[in-house]
Amino acid sequence: LRNALLAMKHQLDTAAYDGQALEPLDNRYGAPMRSLHGRHANQLNEIIDEFGWPSVELVGEEGAFAAWLIAQYASEWPSLQRKFLTSLSGAAARGEVTQRQLAFLLDRVRFNLGQPQLYGTFLDWTKQGKLGAELEDSARVDEYRQAVGLPNFEITCQRQLAETQLKGGKAP
Repeated sequence: LRNALLAMKHQLDTAAYDGQALEPLDNRYGAPMRSLHGRHANQLNEIIDEFGWPSVELVGEEGAFAAWLIAQYASEWPSLQRKFLTSLSGAAARGEVTQRQLAFLLDRVRFNLGQPQLYGTFLDWTKQGKLGAELEDSARVDEYRQAVGLPNFEITCQRQLAETQLKGGKAP
């Protein structure tokens, strides 16, 4: 099981290096990447149906990270991604995975549903041309982030903006 998850992550890593990856802050995948993410989402779904969420105890840290990464990239299959969130939430409640992973997947699902994020982990361009996130509670976002081991929201936005600009990205 661990090897299967690591093989899927390796395929993602290889595809990214081949220029198949999502451009910074651009939600349109090409057909090859969409196909790869779809296959991985279906494989993760089968794993969850048989074993539950791939916890650290079951597949090791690298395997659990690979499962989480596959769930993150399942955005084009929202019902599967919400199922993954439910499964991951149960595993997080049992202490089998990190709360940080739960925070990222929860925000990804909320973003895809057009809902404000709790942790502000999925950044996008605002209507004002700034890098940020629609937040459920901007006054408490850093409190939520600190609870799961994430840095300050503004610092994260500044770092992501610098990285995006370095890669040639800019506000639409």
